[in-house]
Amino acid sequence: MLGLFSYFRKYVAALAAKSKILTDLTSKRAPQDLKLVWTEKHTDALESLKRNFNEATHKPMHTVRFDKAFRIHVNASQDVCKRLICQNDEEGIERPIAFFIS
Repeated sequence: MLGLFSYFRKYVAALAAKSKILTDLTSKRAPQDLKLVWTEKHTDALESLKRNFNEATHKPMHTVRFDKAFRIHVNASQDVCKRLICQNDEEGIERPIAFFIS
């Protein structure tokens, strides 16, 4: 999930600071069983990021051009599958169009 948030970092202000408590859990020093270290602070940080992400994605990001190619990014694990559809704008910058998590 942090990877998906990271992709949208230009749309969420101070993403690195807001997600630090969660990215610290990906360190080699962090226990494998996150239930041992997960606290209310982690839950609050995750919920805050989800709210920021939701707010950022409600703003227009890019208008779909059906005469241009699309790029699809997929990130899957045993528990979740995330998909992102993007398209390059006139300046060649990749812009998100839609995302799906299941």
